[in-house]
Order: sequence, then C-alpha cells, then structure tokens
Amino acid sequence: MPVPAEHLPAIRRLALFATVPRPVVDRLLRKARLQHFGGGSVLFLEGDAAEHLYVALDSHVCLKAGDGNPPHYVIEFVPPGQPLILAAVVLDKPFLMTAEVVQAGNVLLIPAVDLRRGADSNIALSQAINRSAAVQWRTLIGQIKSLKMQTGPQRLAAFLVSLVEGKSEATVDLPCERQVLATWLGMVPATASRAFKELTRHGVEGRGRTLTIKSVRRLTEFAEGSKEPPHPPTA
Repeated sequence: MPVPAEHLPAIRRLALFATVPRPVVDRLLRKARLQHFGGGSVLFLEGDAAEHLYVALDSHVCLKAGDGNPPHYVIEFVPPGQPLILAAVVLDKPFLMTAEVVQAGNVLLIPAVDLRRGADSNIALSQAINRSAAVQWRTLIGQIKSLKMQTGPQRLAAFLVSLVEGKSEATVDLPCERQVLATWLGMVPATASRAFKELTRHGVEGRGRTLTIKSVRRLTEFAEGSKEPPHPPTA
C-alpha cells in the first residue's frame, strides 16, 4: 500500500533522509510502498534483481547467504531504519544475500530506479547515499576485525553492548534465537553455548532470548580486551 501520511514524519527522520530536503524525500515516497511482514518473512532472495530499496522500520533483518543447500549462513543483522544492501540498488546489480525479517513489522519499499534518478539529480540525496554506504563499509571492516582479533565470547559481548549503548545496566531481548546469532558471530552452537556461559562471569544472566546485563561498562571492558589473566587451558 502507499505510505500512510502518519508514517511520513518518522520516515523523513531516517538516517538516510535526515539531511535530504523534504521535497526530494517526498518525491521518492510517492511511488514507495509500506508493507507489513510477519517474523521470518523473506523480503528478497539471493540473486534477485534489486528492484527496490528495502528499509525495515520496526525489525532487525537477517541477511543470509548459502551454497544452495540449507542451512544458510548468517552474514549480517541490519537494525531497524537502515537500508538493506544499498550497493546492489545503486549499482543495479542482483542481491548477493537473502533478507529475512526477524520480527513482525513494517518495511518501506522504494523503487530502485527512482532512488538512482534522485541521486543523479540531487546532491544532498547523493551525499546521503554515500554516507550510508560508508557506514555499511565501516561496519563490515569492524566485523572482519572482530572475527580476526576477538574470541567468540568477546564478539558476543560486543554485540550485546551494541544493543544497550548508553545504559549502565539493562535487560535486552536478542533479535533472534541463540543458534542464529551464533552463526553470525562465527561460532557453532556448542561454542556459542560456552560463550554465553563465559559471559555470566561478566554479569550477563538469563535464558533464551531475554538477558540481563548487570554492568554494561564491565561487559564493554571485556569485549574490548580486559586485563584479566587468561584462563588456563582445558583438556
């Protein structure tokens, strides 16, 4: 369905559009759609043509890639409000990953051709797209560094911290099941189970998808590399 008027103010405040003149954003949204998807719904498949720019407004989106047989590998979790695989839309290339909505919510679909035309004719929109692509690039580099330089428990701790930034303590709901999160963090389920157990030493408690973080500062220090002596090797 067309974008309802009551949703327009929130969409104009998205990071991608916040610095773009309102008339330019409104022109983009004339042919855009707002569609509700249930949790687990697939937005597009790996190899599909990038005919729309997708922005999930209420839900994390899980980006997966595979070798043709299940299970797919989780490549990225995109938080609400961030464009999905912007590079494919800008370059008019097929999507290299499958996008699956984690929780039920609304998704904005903007025709890719309109976005490219808008970027060609408006410098503010072009700059906003460049900034968004740069943020995604830095995020990717950060994840590569994390896989190379951090342990599994540290990667898990860093992810939890990213969900509760600015708080001293918090209760957080994971955006997906622990097994799915483990795949994204580069761990097999057994390793992920040990990682969650390790974090109890740093003030993380809970079962399933709901966790309580007693001290975000302490967890942050662990994620960044604490000065605690390493554990002795186990058999």
